[in-house]
Amino acid sequence: MIVLSYGVTKSGSTLAFELCKAILETNGFPQRRLPDGVVFDGHRVNFFGNPSPAQLEAMHAALAPGERIAIKLHGPLSVESRAYLDRAIAEDSFRAHINYRDPREVCLSLIDAGATIRRREPQRTRGFGTIQNLEEAARFTIRQLEDLRSWAGLAAPLFLYYNDVAFETDTVIERLCGNLGLPELTPASREAIKDEVFNRAHTLKNKAVIDRHRSDLDEGGNRYLLETIPQLPEFIERACRQRDYRWLAAD
Repeated sequence: MIVLSYGVTKSGSTLAFELCKAILETNGFPQRRLPDGVVFDGHRVNFFGNPSPAQLEAMHAALAPGERIAIKLHGPLSVESRAYLDRAIAEDSFRAHINYRDPREVCLSLIDAGATIRRREPQRTRGFGTIQNLEEAARFTIRQLEDLRSWAGLAAPLFLYYNDVAFETDTVIERLCGNLGLPELTPASREAIKDEVFNRAHTLKNKAVIDRHRSDLDEGGNRYLLETIPQLPEFIERACRQRDYRWLAAD
């Protein structure tokens, strides 16, 4: 089984991916790095962008008998790849997890990441390093939410909201185990997994603060994002507060 861990950039997607990996390893599924070409060349972990059906097939073909491997993804999902995954998930050869966060906090995290990269690499002229303010972060986040919609249309994904992954982790561990067809973990195993993920894994953490938009976004910035990002008020209410995944998946 290939477990695709897709996430909106700066949504805690690396945290969710590392949590999935740790659960698999605890259940006897080592997380080896797949060959270059099957996943992106040179990355430290199994990572990919927007896979075609042929690339999804190559991922599954790279598995040894009995293996279960998690792959982290950003980017959109094409109509053709979505149809392929709907069939593959029904056949138990794939699973898909979709990680997202309040877009206002995605914007704040993008600005943090941009500042960090500019301190380390002053000459950086691409990627997060170009994001310096809410206007630039909002443009990036709008594209990310379009990508999210393409994944949300899958027939049977597991949706993971940042506040749950980061602050209700025991519940998310149970949900992940159920989605992967794994037995419920003992309290000791859950604590060991959380210790590994929060204290040792490379999760790209900026600020691990619940609802940080309340403290880090002023009234003017909040109003700007609510007016700039399409459907943001409804997204906050339906996807973030109500966890209404049917709304999130609506085309």
